[in-house]
Amino acid sequence: MLGAAVNIDYETTTSFDLNVRATENEGGADALHVDCAVTVTVTDVNEPTVFNDLTLTADENLTPGGRLSASNVNLPPVLVTDPDAADSGGTYTLIAPFPEAGNVNSQAVLINANTGVLTLRSSGSLNYEVKPTYAYVIQWVSPRTSGGATETATLTLNINNLPEAPSITAGQVFQKAEVSERSE
Repeated sequence: MLGAAVNIDYETTTSFDLNVRATENEGGADALHVDCAVTVTVTDVNEPTVFNDLTLTADENLTPGGRLSASNVNLPPVLVTDPDAADSGGTYTLIAPFPEAGNVNSQAVLINANTGVLTLRSSGSLNYEVKPTYAYVIQWVSPRTSGGATETATLTLNINNLPEAPSITAGQVFQKAEVSERSE
């Protein structure tokens, strides 16, 4: 009998070698016994994948095509954890949102299918004044050809409102207001 303190986990140990002794009940010190070597093989099972919802914050006005960052620090990649070696890797896909009517910025972000790194689409922009928060559904598919998992998680992407230089549009007209020195 394996004790309760033995952790049986295929990813840690795929087999146990045991020495088994069978001893007759009678005979006292002269009881007969037999020893036998036994190998117990552990069968792998597909442990659940952990893919948690996450909230990240990125700066507005990033360079299109560049990695999402905040305060000049790249955002971490989206990651799935799974103890099964057969599930390492997998592919990531943004499956939502669908483009909002007239808003191409709803799909401003791309995800690297192999690494989970988030980048700004080359035609995308993140602008706090236009849209301060984005919500995406990310799908991860296990690389197993049989019995592999498909998991989804929600990514909430908050946009940092950064100071922006004022702009003047060509053709703008400015009027100078004059006030006399002793006017009331």
